[in-house]
Amino acid sequence: MLAEVKSRVTAEEILKDMDRGMPKLWVLHRALRLRQEKTAWFQAQADYVPLAIEGNKTDYAIGYVRAGSVATIVPRWNLKLGGNWSGTTVELPAERWTNVLTSEVVKGGRVRMQSLFERFPVALLVKEEN
Repeated sequence: MLAEVKSRVTAEEILKDMDRGMPKLWVLHRALRLRQEKTAWFQAQADYVPLAIEGNKTDYAIGYVRAGSVATIVPRWNLKLGGNWSGTTVELPAERWTNVLTSEVVKGGRVRMQSLFERFPVALLVKEEN
């Protein structure tokens, strides 16, 4: 299936193949590729720092930063949530981040979960290098 994925495929195209499991494969593919490119970020000694999630739906997401350079934010209990983040936010370190799943640039600070998950249901963010 991944052989069918073009290098410039969009998140929306990936989501169209949900019934074939493409979103899960896309996340695994992108995460493993990142791990291969940035091995130091994924070493055993690399730290995990939890991200502060605030708002009415704090129990519905989890996030952390690994090695100060890669942030992962994922929802929990999607069916119960129904896509309504009701003003819930995540506090990202004050950097610029690129979502490797959507190519969107995200400015650090307080970020609305609704906007973070607008195009794809999970976020894998890489800190932009200066």
